[in-house]
Amino acid sequence: MSGGHLAAMACVGAVAVLVLSGCESSQSKSARLRAASQNAAPEQGLRLGRVNPDVRVTASTVLTDTTAKRSAAVITLHNTSRHTLSALPLLFKLTDATGKEIFSNDSAGASADLTTVPSLSPGGTLVWINDVIVNVAGAKGAEAKIGVGEQVKGKVPQLRLSTVRLDSDPIDGVTAAGRVFNDSAVIQTGLVIFAVARRGAKIVAAGRAVVPRVKPGRKGVRFTVFFVGDPRGAKLSLAAPPVSFGGGG
Repeated sequence: MSGGHLAAMACVGAVAVLVLSGCESSQSKSARLRAASQNAAPEQGLRLGRVNPDVRVTASTVLTDTTAKRSAAVITLHNTSRHTLSALPLLFKLTDATGKEIFSNDSAGASADLTTVPSLSPGGTLVWINDVIVNVAGAKGAEAKIGVGEQVKGKVPQLRLSTVRLDSDPIDGVTAAGRVFNDSAVIQTGLVIFAVARRGAKIVAAGRAVVPRVKPGRKGVRFTVFFVGDPRGAKLSLAAPPVSFGGGG
């Protein structure tokens, strides 16, 4: 997966992880609460407006954990322009085996990080994820459209992911944990870290972590990604596209 100069990347090869079982995942219980936050969309719900001619949806899929009754929409985006783009509205729907819509992220009050692409680098690719879809049975496909956001001017903040490893949790199963570092002078607020696990070309697991605040400096901030699907034995890729640009975007 390519992310240009914009998305901080980290790859982890096949890792053997012991998974403790016997408890219901707390992620399915908290997903509904995480889908609505203080950074909420307008009460009328997401309205896409004009479709962005510079951003292509190159792939889309849906993953489902039937035990936790939790799904993830996984949308691969490619920026064909020569500019860094930010705050791009993203509207998607899930469909069943007959093509009927059974879920959309246009509901009123949805968290902004579940309806917006933080940023895309020139010529870059990002796998965008909404992993807090709960109690939606029979989802077989995902379709997405991207609206027009902002064109970033000036220097783009650089972020780094480090010491990423798979771990296990007695309740939440396999997770990916690491630290994110902000190498710019711009504080990142509501930073989303996207993670996908692939076996060959197939995405078998996906999840996100939302870091409330990442200050510039050497200390960094710890994050934990909770997955829909099983990342064990798969190649893990992560991206942390900047969300804050100071006065430049």
